[in-house]
Amino acid sequence: MKVLVAYASAHGSTRGIAERIAAGLTAGGHEATAAAIDRDGAIAGGVAAFDAVVLGSAIHNSRWLPEADAFARANAAALRDRRTWLFSVLTVGNSSAALGRPFAWLVRRLSVPGNLATLRATLRPAGIRRFAGVISAEDMGRVGAAFVRFTGGSCGDHRDWRDIDAWAASIARALGPGSAAAA
Repeated sequence: MKVLVAYASAHGSTRGIAERIAAGLTAGGHEATAAAIDRDGAIAGGVAAFDAVVLGSAIHNSRWLPEADAFARANAAALRDRRTWLFSVLTVGNSSAALGRPFAWLVRRLSVPGNLATLRATLRPAGIRRFAGVISAEDMGRVGAAFVRFTGGSCGDHRDWRDIDAWAASIARALGPGSAAAA
């Protein structure tokens, strides 16, 4: 199957995760392409050439980036017609976090990015995953970095590559047998 891994990344962390997911799908026998969503909410060539889509965005101010939101809304009908998975990259993922344990636990229980609930209802994805990303003191600013430290967390690369690889492999399995070239 041809799979699009479309992403919106502010500082490169989400791009790295999207590229890793595409590599995992390719290893699973599918033809996967990672593509950045442009500022206008589009990707070169569109969605029509793909059988399935994995769509992801960094979370800023408790929301997907505007270009990812615009892409999802503009392509909602096409995404509903394909198997679609969603992922978000933020300070607290399903398996790792930049925040200390008590705060990470609380965020996992209470936090759903504002526009993700609407996208989930609109797109009806096959799966949704949250990954912690790279948290840079420079990108967060003094107040943000101080908050991370206050919670018992730390700045740095919090991506859990085993979790990302496992999720990509589960998508590859859900899509069915890959090409003979991958065997």
